Amino acid sequence: MAVCLYHSFIEPACERGLSVLESRGWVVWRRPGWAAVDRERSRLATAALDQGFDALLWVDSDQEFDAESAERLYEHQLPFVSALIARRGTRDFACVFKADAERISVGAAGGLAQVQYVGAGFALVRRAAFEVVQQHFALPRILDVAGDIVPYYLPMVAEVPGAGLCYLGEDFSFCERLRKAGVSVWLDTRLRVGHIGHYTYQWEDVVHERARLDSVELAIARKGA
Repeated sequence: MAVCLYHSFIEPACERGLSVLESRGWVVWRRPGWAAVDRERSRLATAALDQGFDALLWVDSDQEFDAESAERLYEHQLPFVSALIARRGTRDFACVFKADAERISVGAAGGLAQVQYVGAGFALVRRAAFEVVQQHFALPRILDVAGDIVPYYLPMVAEVPGAGLCYLGEDFSFCERLRKAGVSVWLDTRLRVGHIGHYTYQWEDVVHERARLDSVELAIARKGA
């Protein structure tokens, strides 16, 4: 299944991708929920597991993607795997690479890579990942009028190498819990997913002005969360 969280609307390019997924048999939930995104992600993940789904694809409403990218994430059979998303308005990725990483290839020359943290803009999480996080951290089930919640995405403070203590957002907090529970955080750097702003930000915006390339190899700068 796929879950699209949105603030006021879903970008048309995102909706096109969601509609194609539905035509291929995916269940798609479109849900408002940016006021407290950690709470909504936790609630929707709990609801999806309760309804018997074994994998959940998070799709932010400002992501441009094709259905093949979603299906490739699913085919990996990994507990957690994400696309690599360019941030808007800055030459950076919504990701923190491992401390020993020096270069990464994206596009045709890309592949699977492990990272410390990655945003939830286009990420597939399997039931096994949620279950191991809940068990490892003894997360309670909270009864709530809007729907029961297991706080998988509760923000946390963690020691980040090279950055000290950091307040982690809901998506990076989930990655932190995954890694501490022994589950790797993976990227598939071959997938092209656009981040829609004043225009659609993609890999190349991190390295140079607007151009579209089949493959890119990047040097990784050290940074904190």
